[in-house]
Amino acid sequence: MSEVNDLLEWHKRNGGFGGRPAGHALRALREMTEFCVAAGATREEIELATHAEIIKAELRGEFNLSSDDVQDRIIEEFADVIILMMIFHGYFMDETAVTTGIEKKFEVCKGRAWVADTDGVLWRPPGDQVG
Repeated sequence: MSEVNDLLEWHKRNGGFGGRPAGHALRALREMTEFCVAAGATREEIELATHAEIIKAELRGEFNLSSDDVQDRIIEEFADVIILMMIFHGYFMDETAVTTGIEKKFEVCKGRAWVADTDGVLWRPPGDQVG
């Protein structure tokens, strides 16, 4: 698979851009939900986990952080996600299969049509959502 710069170049060529970080994070949440389903999580488990995180953020006053705090929080939470994905990878994934899977999926993505939303996040156009 290509480097991150190749992914970003593809993203930009298809109309994507680095708008609002929350928009890109929400797109990742949707993919993470699909990942949880593929890994065998139930609807109830996904709903409970998501709801628990929302409540925790409310109790900590983390919604609407000041712009000074946002970047540090993004880095901290991004690190958490990457660490957990690396642990998952170590237990359940073969290195060759992961590399091949990423390359295969990227080729599928390159063959699809995309539209960017106001945050610069790419989505498949309406009517092109199957598969």
